[in-house]
Amino acid sequence: MDVALLSVGLFRSIAYSSLVILAYSVAIRVSRSEFRCNLLVGCLFGVVSVATLTDPVHFGGGISYDGRVAVLALAYTFAGAVGSTITLLVACGCRLLSDGQSANAEIVAILATTLIGYVIAVMAERRFSWRFSRSFTLALIAPWPMMFSVWQGGSVSLTVFLEIALPFVAINAIGIMLLYDLLSNERKRWALFQALERDAAVDPLTRLANRRAFYAQASSVLEGAVGARADFAILMIDIDHFKLVNDTHGHDTGDDVLVAIAHAISTCVRKSDVVARFGGEEFAVLLPGATLESGQAIAEQIRISVERTTVLAGPKAVTITISLGIVAGNYAQLSIKSALKTADEALYEAKRNGRNRVEFAAAA
Repeated sequence: MDVALLSVGLFRSIAYSSLVILAYSVAIRVSRSEFRCNLLVGCLFGVVSVATLTDPVHFGGGISYDGRVAVLALAYTFAGAVGSTITLLVACGCRLLSDGQSANAEIVAILATTLIGYVIAVMAERRFSWRFSRSFTLALIAPWPMMFSVWQGGSVSLTVFLEIALPFVAINAIGIMLLYDLLSNERKRWALFQALERDAAVDPLTRLANRRAFYAQASSVLEGAVGARADFAILMIDIDHFKLVNDTHGHDTGDDVLVAIAHAISTCVRKSDVVARFGGEEFAVLLPGATLESGQAIAEQIRISVERTTVLAGPKAVTITISLGIVAGNYAQLSIKSALKTADEALYEAKRNGRNRVEFAAAA
């Protein structure tokens, strides 16, 4: 076995792995759903399998290294069922187009390699507690079907096969382990970034959106809406005598009150509505598509739900009420910022008029 050719094969594995990492990083960031991500990654792996097939390293004796083993073995782990199916179909289709019926042995090897990747991925959570053991097991097993396809295809003698099998498998094993580790790290980095981004947009106590996230989500929901579709209502909500609750029962009870009210509000609104804790004891609700009348109905439902809510403070049950201000308008004429200011004025009107009530204001 030529050491120089082995080195070329190894360096090509590293080069293709680098390109796959860059493309994979883009794919997981631009995809808005897991399905789309798997679809995109599956297409990526399929393209890589074709690229490596058309640019092999020839070792002589009818054996060449083309790097498909790594992407086939890792397809299910990083692209799921949809993505691995796409990778498989592209790899098989390319081989059939290039070699026709003479590629039968290699088609079987492609199927076997993908199946091995699937089995290891499914077993991973139950059998392999150490991440390295997963990639190591995959690296030991996955290259062999492709190696045997060369022999079964009749292109090499048994002597050549035995001479070349271990180096061939070693190169593929290194490629699998390298790619597995890099892709895993990239996926973890992106998951960590998403978690930090979510935490930065969420109130840690109530798990509602915070003020910054409210503005972002509100703009996203209403941006581009025209005509009646751009109608919306905004509620501003404040807990009545919240300072007294904290002073009388303690801040732990105050936190329980905030959580209970957040839950009561959330159960009264639709999935399309945006609910946020604005800070302290103040909440905001965006109702896309709502008129003043429908917004008032939801506001009254929230008020009643909160009024019926009790929070335990030791042996005592604490009852809570809220005051609400509402404004309705159209996004083409009324900005979110202006609507919040007007709804806040209506809220303080509710406070002045005795609390535990809903007041509305005309859009400015």
